[in-house]
Amino acid sequence: MLAYWGMVLRSVLWALGCALLVACGGSSDGGVDSGSGGGGSDCDVAASLAPAFGGADQTAFESGSGTSGADPHYMQYLGRLDGDAKYDQLVIELAAGIGTYDGTDIAPKSIALTGDETQYRTCGACVRVLADVDEDATSVGQYYMATGGTLDVTSTSDQLEATLTDVTFVEVAIGSDFTSTPTGSCATAVPALAISAHIDLHQ
Repeated sequence: MLAYWGMVLRSVLWALGCALLVACGGSSDGGVDSGSGGGGSDCDVAASLAPAFGGADQTAFESGSGTSGADPHYMQYLGRLDGDAKYDQLVIELAAGIGTYDGTDIAPKSIALTGDETQYRTCGACVRVLADVDEDATSVGQYYMATGGTLDVTSTSDQLEATLTDVTFVEVAIGSDFTSTPTGSCATAVPALAISAHIDLHQ
């Protein structure tokens, strides 16, 4: 069971994510019908994603310190996957003291996206895709959570650098208690992707 401070951490990162992603105005299930797999008529992302990021497409920030308390260490990476008005976005959140970082601070490591890392309520390395982010309406069409693959974090100081390998995603709904639940049949994947973004301090 998640410790109390862990729930505080999740609340902090959820609030920060909402503020920076303009992603919390949508309904908990994305407000869409389930489809027939990634790229289907009701699915908002392709079955496989292979973005080529430019510097302006990637941002990262960090806040807090330590592994517990009201403001534990947290990092978030945002990678814009396309230039559409309703765009898709890769989101990576690293949270000290929870999931793969249970009892430790955020640090470089190779992380298997299994177990706790596939559940938004318990992940310390949360890898998601947000589909059809609407900048004007501050909403998201669909949320996708990693279900497998590897996140290799190689730098968490000044520059956030990592590589995704064979990462699979499934559409989820995220409840008020941060529990992510698979919904529908939409899915996507990132076969291989390197990310790099300067880490700014969140004020």
